[in-house]
Formats: sequence, C-alpha cells, structure tokens
Amino acid sequence: MLPNSTLLTPNEIITSAPVATNSAASEFASLIVSVEEDLFNKCFGWDFYLALLEDKRDMSAATAYRETITYSIGALVCWNGKYYTCTSSNIGQLPSNENYWSLAAKFENEDYEFFWVRYLKSILSFIATRSTVVYRAIKDDNQGLIKRKGEDFDPASLKEIMAVKAEAKSDIDRMIENADMYLRRNPDKFPLYGPNQETSTCCETKKCKPRRNFGINVSRS
Repeated sequence: MLPNSTLLTPNEIITSAPVATNSAASEFASLIVSVEEDLFNKCFGWDFYLALLEDKRDMSAATAYRETITYSIGALVCWNGKYYTCTSSNIGQLPSNENYWSLAAKFENEDYEFFWVRYLKSILSFIATRSTVVYRAIKDDNQGLIKRKGEDFDPASLKEIMAVKAEAKSDIDRMIENADMYLRRNPDKFPLYGPNQETSTCCETKKCKPRRNFGINVSRS
C-alpha cells in the first residue's frame, strides 16, 4: 500500500529547521516523499508510517484567517502556514494570541501528536533541508550550473557547504536516536513501531557497528 499524502508540509520545514523564513517552500516540496519513505523504511517501520498518515486530522475545512470575521469556538483557520483552532469567540484577534487561539493538532491520537511535535517534525525538516543545501547554493540556468549570489552577500564555498551538511548530519543522528529510544520506552503507545530488521540501520545500543547513520546519505560526492 502506497500513501497518497505526506506527513510534512513545505511550510513546516521552514518553521522547524534552520532556514530563512523567506525561503521558497517549493524548493523542499519534491523531496518530502522520498525523505519520509526513506526514514520509515530504514528506521521507524512502514506500518508505523501508514498509521501516522491514517491518523492525520482533516484540515480541509480550514479557511484563511481574516481580521474582519467573527470566529466561534472550534473554528479552524490557516495563518502564516500554520493551522489554529479558536478557543474563545473573537473578532480581530490574531491566531498568535493564545487567549483566543491554539495550534491545531495534526493528529487525532495524542501520543502521535506528542511524537510529531517533540521529535518527528524536526527530524524530517532537518533531513529535507540538509538534502537541499547544495541545490539552494547552486542553480541551473541557461548558462549551466552557477552559484547563487546576492547584492549584499557572497555565496558559500563548497567547504562551507560541506561543513553545514556535516553539522546537520550530527544533529539528525542525535534527534533520531532520541526518538528511537522514546519509542522503545513506550511500546504500549506505539505498537506499530518496528523497523525492518533486514534493512534498518537503527541499532539498539551505541556500541553497534558500523556507526548508525539512519539511512542518511553522507557522501561528499
């Protein structure tokens, strides 16, 4: 069974990973499917992935927030790429005002929601941004491959780009290890967690060899 949607959105990458808030969300969209499938195939398990997708809340009823509209409790809006639920009737109160709004949960299952907010959203966002570092530094046009350059900044060198990728790799490994241990400590809450033992690079202890890389490509080529 193949999923027909994804867990992560391009806008969530921008708000959850170390990228500029004015980054083009479209630069990340094409990688999300492969990032998610690779992570769950090699680390968290395919059945767990399908369960998370199935449990996602339907946000199709959300409307773009407008200050001139009176919102009742339970109203769902989209504002700055995030979904909010009205908790107190109001008009003109921005969704950032916690007295009237709260971030809408992404999942129906509270345990899935906690795992998403604390671990999974950041993991997927960091992997996606790491995968696009080179593409965001170099563009392809009718002159061939050229470095992106602005009026007030110089493009990063290849050495600097590789340093960023190496640092992100370390952060990703640490985040996945913490998530892995959390899932193992709570088998009753996550019964479908279970990486494919034939392909998984997730180890049960830090003594595993070779050093786990969770399926992330660290090649510098």
